[in-house]
Amino acid sequence: MRATARAAASTSDSMATLQKARAAGFSLLEVIVALALLASTGAALFAWFGQSMSNSAALRQRLQDAQLIQQATGLMANVNPAVQQDGEQQLSDLRVEWRSERIAPERAVSVLGSPDGAPWRVSLFKVTVRAQRGADRLEFELLKLGQRRMSAPAAAL
Repeated sequence: MRATARAAASTSDSMATLQKARAAGFSLLEVIVALALLASTGAALFAWFGQSMSNSAALRQRLQDAQLIQQATGLMANVNPAVQQDGEQQLSDLRVEWRSERIAPERAVSVLGSPDGAPWRVSLFKVTVRAQRGADRLEFELLKLGQRRMSAPAAAL
């Protein structure tokens, strides 16, 4: 009987302690610390998200610039700066303008297997290209080899 009484007293003491702890709740200091931690974590997440969005926009712009350069360079592949030093081409919504300047002296070159043995004149050009698609405008430089055929020698009769 004494064991039962002790167990009942021990249980009632534990319940009284638990009820006191529940009634006390969190102290004001604990609430302030928790809110400060929550606010600093939220601010860090907000800053990280803002930086991520900024990086994404910059990356998207660089990708558009790279595509514009690639398409403009493709249009410039058939341009011979020794024959046409400046000009423009339009393909759909892509407009490309260029201006070239010779940066190496012209040299005579013979092509092996040429039926008439006529030499070519070749030179290196720096080509400044301006490409535009809609509101996107870009300027870049290329190095291109320009060539032109010298007049063929008169055929022997």
